[in-house]
Amino acid sequence: MLDSWVKELRDEGPPDVILMIAANKHDLPGSASGVDEAYAFANEHKATLNFTSAKTGHGVDLLFENLASKVMEKRKL
Repeated sequence: MLDSWVKELRDEGPPDVILMIAANKHDLPGSASGVDEAYAFANEHKATLNFTSAKTGHGVDLLFENLASKVMEKRKL
């Protein structure tokens, strides 16, 4: 499913679209089992990966800080 969303963003979005992935539910036991897959997917699609938890708030601020930083970098170009 995520593959189809990335494809749609690449096909329909602007050429310089910023792709960030929020790997949510990082607070759950066993969440580390998919970490390698998440990194591989992000690398394959040239996306920034952020591990988050909506329940605890872990990583949410960092996700938005990273996004704002990427936007500012693009505006400088």
